[in-house]
Amino acid sequence: EKMTKKLIDPNAQRDLIRVLGKSGSRSSLRILAEKGRGAQKWLALLELEKLSEHRPLAELHQALIDAPAEEKEYIVEIIIRRAHSDSIPVLRRLLIDSKDSRLRQKTLQLMADMLNQDYETLMLDILKSYSTVAESHFHSSHSPHHDAASQPRLETNDKNELRAQIALSLGKARSKKAIPLLIALLGDHDPMVQKAARVALELTQDPEAQEYIKEHHQRRGEGHVH
Repeated sequence: EKMTKKLIDPNAQRDLIRVLGKSGSRSSLRILAEKGRGAQKWLALLELEKLSEHRPLAELHQALIDAPAEEKEYIVEIIIRRAHSDSIPVLRRLLIDSKDSRLRQKTLQLMADMLNQDYETLMLDILKSYSTVAESHFHSSHSPHHDAASQPRLETNDKNELRAQIALSLGKARSKKAIPLLIALLGDHDPMVQKAARVALELTQDPEAQEYIKEHHQRRGEGHVH
């Protein structure tokens, strides 16, 4: 603990806390979680989460609303690692409401890395609900967590960036369920979303998707564009 107090550099603090986690130093992590401030506290709690010491979910959900931006990435990782269905509406609001592109990207990256059915459905739901091109391909297949009335109207640029981020995350996760929607998005009105869909389809490494991309390029006379 004395060593931790002497550390001023935030990167050094983070490295030390991760070492404490890897070595299973629960008592030191508990002290940091209770007495630490800001990101230090939440990083200690994240390491404890990895060691199966869980903070109440309601506390984590509230902290995600109240905490400063620099702390939220640790809180969201704890929530995503917990993988509880009660967190899906909270994660939906974060992805749709947050103006912090970096936090959105981090959230989607974590969801892709730890993909389960709830996370896959959430990403597909948001992508469908903001993609008019996909309406003819996907009808009202609502998940239990989907509430169209609660969808705020995002600014067009934010909406397109979010759609591109989700498409890429689904591609990185090699989501088979996403392939028909990603194919539909090759015809999207926004070039950024089109490109993200194409890259995402390549990332799925699905043979049929690869074949479709080739055919799509040939039809458009684009050749092999990377």
